[in-house]
Amino acid sequence: MTEAQEPKREEGSRVRREKVRIQCNRCGEVYILRGRRNKSGEIETGFVQCICGNTDDFTITPLEPAVR
Repeated sequence: MTEAQEPKREEGSRVRREKVRIQCNRCGEVYILRGRRNKSGEIETGFVQCICGNTDDFTITPLEPAVR
């Protein structure tokens, strides 16, 4: 990553990532990903679509405390 692509953060701090479980509420497929919390507290993973084509009906559950 170039300096311009890296997430902005305070000097000496790291972006905290969390492992999350994403389950499709249509077909039941499960994905385990890492994501970052945005300013409103939601976890963003970049996940867009399940293999069944679902793009908006998911259950997202944090699996572990934030990684420092």
